[in-house]
Amino acid sequence: MRPTWRRPLPGSRRGKVVGGVLTGTLLGATVPGMPRAVVRPAVAVAVGLVTWSFAVDLTWLERQARS
Repeated sequence: MRPTWRRPLPGSRRGKVVGGVLTGTLLGATVPGMPRAVVRPAVAVAVGLVTWSFAVDLTWLERQARS
């Protein structure tokens, strides 16, 4: 959407951890017999973490563009 957002980001431990949590959660959600009462909140938390991580990255990119 914005040219600023196309700039490369430095690697971060946060991004790696959030990516691992999302991957593990999605793999766990596909296990047969996993109760929906567990899967739905876990996926919601994982999606929330990814959203937060993207927001942090976009904020960093915007601040870098201004300086």
